[in-house]
Amino acid sequence: MFSIKKCLSRHFCKDDISLIENYEEAISDTENQWCLHHRLELTLNGEFAHTAEELIRLGMYYNRPYFELIFLKASDHTSLHNKAMSPERLEKFKKVNVGRKRPDMIEFNHKMNATRRNKPRKNYGGEFGIKYYNHYGYSRSQNSKQYAKEWAYWKFHGKCRWE
Repeated sequence: MFSIKKCLSRHFCKDDISLIENYEEAISDTENQWCLHHRLELTLNGEFAHTAEELIRLGMYYNRPYFELIFLKASDHTSLHNKAMSPERLEKFKKVNVGRKRPDMIEFNHKMNATRRNKPRKNYGGEFGIKYYNHYGYSRSQNSKQYAKEWAYWKFHGKCRWE
């Protein structure tokens, strides 16, 4: 926590970081991620006010007093910003996602991880590299001299020694 505290106090809060609202909850919570939110991004009604880029341009993003900042759970922070999305951005977002079918992300990630586990993730160097790996059971990096000899033979004769 020391590095986070040091980073946040140096960059975002010019006061003691422990004065920021929800600081104690964020420190004691071990299950959730917490985000530091600038209150100036949204109005008191939860409507869009300024982007982070605008606040940086105006000099109101870094080195702010503690009362302009609040710790929020990452999920609450995301939903807060989604609710305050400007109408133009909301329309753009809807157009981009029209017709897109999203599988259940947890199930999708499990399938992708299972697929990756069953496939070797090595680049064997083309056709010869695949043949070499299938015959010897290891790649070029494990025996580069033997690989070089076999590759030279394959390049000259157009076939492998074992074929």
